[in-house]
Amino acid sequence: KIKLQFGSALPHKIAKKQQLDLTDISDGEEGIVSLKHIAEIIEARVEEIFEYIDKELQKIDRSGSLPAGVVLTGAAAKLPGMLDVAKRKFKLPASYGVKPSGLTTTADKVYDPSFSVALGLTLWGSEMIKQRPGFSLSRLPNMNDMSDKMKKWFKSLIP
Repeated sequence: KIKLQFGSALPHKIAKKQQLDLTDISDGEEGIVSLKHIAEIIEARVEEIFEYIDKELQKIDRSGSLPAGVVLTGAAAKLPGMLDVAKRKFKLPASYGVKPSGLTTTADKVYDPSFSVALGLTLWGSEMIKQRPGFSLSRLPNMNDMSDKMKKWFKSLIP
C-alpha cells in the first residue's frame, strides 16, 4: 500500500524532510518513516530486477538492442520514476504497456498497466482456441478444484 500510494523509484526527487505517518496507513501501525528512504529501497529493488532482466537479455544477445525498447506492465509500472530507471538501466527507450493490440472494449479501466498482463493472457487464450483445433480451456484444471487445493495447502502451513 505504501509503495503504490507514496512510493517512487527516484529518491533524488524527494526532499529529505518528507515523511509518512504510518497511522495514516493502518490503525495498527505506529511511527514515522522517511519517503526518501522508502524511495531508496524501491529504487534498489527495481534496479535489481532490471539487472536480472538484462542478464537474460544478454544470454540471447539482445541487451541494449530491442528496437521497440522496453515495455513496462503491471501496477508497479505506474510508480513515479519507473520509466526513468528502466531507460537508465537498459539504455533503451521505455514505455508503459497499456492495451494489448487487437482488443476493443468500452471499459476505460482496462487501459491501465495494471490490467495489461491479464488482458494479454486472455487474448492468448482466445488465440489458442482459434489456432489449435482440439485445444480447449475446459482441459485446463477446474478452477474450483485448484482453489480447493490451494486452500488446503495454505491451511497446512498454519500450525
